[in-house]
Amino acid sequence: MKRFNKENIFQLIYVINSLVFLVYIPIIVIMKSQVKDYVYSEITDARTRFCFIFSIIVFIIFIINMIVDRNKFKTLLKKKTIFIFLGFLFWCYLSTSFSSSVRNSLYGIEYRYNGLLEFLTYISFACLGYSLNDKNRIFYFRIFTFIALIIGMLCLYNVNINGKLLPTNDISGIFYNINHYGYFISYSVIIVIFLFFHDKNIFMKILDYLVFSFFTYILIINNTFGTYIAVLGTLIFLSVYAVKKEVKIKYILLILIFVILSVKTEYNGEMVVAENFSQLLYDFKIINNERKYSKFELGDDNNYISYVGNYRGKLWIYAFKYSLRKPIVGYGLDNLGAQYEKDNIPIDTPHNLILNLAATVGYPGMLLYISGLIIIMIKGLKRIKVNDHIKNLALFVLIDHFISSMFGITIYYVTPYFIIILGMAINSYDDELVTKKARKRIKN
Repeated sequence: MKRFNKENIFQLIYVINSLVFLVYIPIIVIMKSQVKDYVYSEITDARTRFCFIFSIIVFIIFIINMIVDRNKFKTLLKKKTIFIFLGFLFWCYLSTSFSSSVRNSLYGIEYRYNGLLEFLTYISFACLGYSLNDKNRIFYFRIFTFIALIIGMLCLYNVNINGKLLPTNDISGIFYNINHYGYFISYSVIIVIFLFFHDKNIFMKILDYLVFSFFTYILIINNTFGTYIAVLGTLIFLSVYAVKKEVKIKYILLILIFVILSVKTEYNGEMVVAENFSQLLYDFKIINNERKYSKFELGDDNNYISYVGNYRGKLWIYAFKYSLRKPIVGYGLDNLGAQYEKDNIPIDTPHNLILNLAATVGYPGMLLYISGLIIIMIKGLKRIKVNDHIKNLALFVLIDHFISSMFGITIYYVTPYFIIILGMAINSYDDELVTKKARKRIKN
């Protein structure tokens, strides 16, 4: 009984922490943006300070929990992927030590804050997700969905009616950038899909379906094709899931509204998805050399290949070039800006997380990160039949994130949402799977 009471206390603390994290950031951004002549950096600093303080508090609570319940600590040590991600962080430290700008690698540049210190705080966010039990995960996802719904409505109101409610007058709202909002809204789409699969109450099913429709609409008009492709790819993977878990009718309903909105949604005078697919086809023609263009040479802005992926082609090629110069430790986190500047490119990131890691922390660091994610996803796939919808949810958020990371990188005020779910995935998937045959052998 005492252990049960202690567990309840810790779960309550984790839930409160989750609520604070989900609610505080949108509120602080909206409040500060209402101040006359507000400075963007002040909002960013306030958000970053909160995440630092929050992560320290969560980590202390997690350590106390592990001390109080030694069995939990023993279980934690059996999660092999934890050591892969810790190895990744250690390699980030090595990269920082040999960085071309240690300060940038340690703190990150303003706006993104993707330095080593921020990466270390992700440990706490992973601990938070890892610690939430099944019941509280459902609560977390419902609050996440509610917050995402409010943010989406405020963004639409800001764009179409007010224009001064949020920091920007485009659809990205509190995220300042459609790419970053794209990550957040893509997570939201996947989360509400699994709530739709999970819920038995007819009212909740209808509500989930309507929210999914709304999130899909926001995803489309946000016009970040990379995250749209990520959601589309995840939906394709979900077709197999729908058959295995016997939610085929629900899946068909989801696909139906997704296709209708994709085909019919018009924004700013254009059919958004159709235009994006047209551009994608054009990119493939360039890649396949079906258009006449000169052989690509670095520094030549007149090559069609430079504009593949909405002008990402050049960024990707140069990032690959930089990664080959320092393949072991890279240039250091958040340190590609100086390299791009030397080549007269006014952007400081390759908009591809894998290439970014290869160029900033070297190929060993990049491979550690990818191997950790892939191992978790493989373990999750093996557990689809034995896990419920809420546990399986994390797997498909990981798939969505992995696909979308081919077209961008997350930043400090978006990544924690993903890291919390990664922590859930490590808890749910990274153990020995006891199959039905194995259980029978054990009984015999």
